[in-house]
Amino acid sequence: MNETRSESEVKPNKTSRCYLCQEPIYPTAKMCNACHSYQDWRRFFSFSSVILSLLIALISVVSAVGPGIVGMLFPPRSHLVFARCDYTKDGIAVLVENDGGRTGGIGGVIMVVYCKGLYFKASDVPSELPNAPDWQKNTFGIVKLLSLDTSREPSMMIPPNSAKAVYITISPDILSHIKDSYPENAPVGDYWTSLNNESIVLEVDIELTDPVGNRVESRHVTWSEPFWRLMSSRG
Repeated sequence: MNETRSESEVKPNKTSRCYLCQEPIYPTAKMCNACHSYQDWRRFFSFSSVILSLLIALISVVSAVGPGIVGMLFPPRSHLVFARCDYTKDGIAVLVENDGGRTGGIGGVIMVVYCKGLYFKASDVPSELPNAPDWQKNTFGIVKLLSLDTSREPSMMIPPNSAKAVYITISPDILSHIKDSYPENAPVGDYWTSLNNESIVLEVDIELTDPVGNRVESRHVTWSEPFWRLMSSRG
């Protein structure tokens, strides 16, 4: 009688079933004796060693090839920023920064000299300077493609996360040609008057080249200064 009572105290009156194999188990059991699966919160994180190994292998593969796939889908590119342009004793210095992830470069530099009030003929408008002042009237304007071969820098390429100053020579012959080309009896005054009152302007067009994938994109930035500052820098 006592033995029967003690057994009834140990064994519960009700049973439940394993969530995995459906074998009867005690309601408070934490593991099934038949399939050895957890019955509490750990059942949601029960991985077999095979599945766990596959997951680890998958993570390793993704870690190895992931950067390459991202690089193919989103190739790195340069990001060139024109910082400033300064006069030197023999020309100009162009400073360009590259804060991108790929090498970029300077494709070319064009110098334009004009006088406010005296404009290029419409047929002579430089295509690189669409935003220049009113070009509809006539007479004075000089467009000169500056040679990058005169630069002290052997390369016009700018590595990632770096900056480069490119020094370009403007020869005395070019300056003499600009002065000699100024028209006589101009309504805005003679050459020296226009020079001193900052009517004669130097505008520099800089072509920046950004490699994108297998192609190269180019864009233009401009910089303007009174022309007398270049003349005064020559001493």
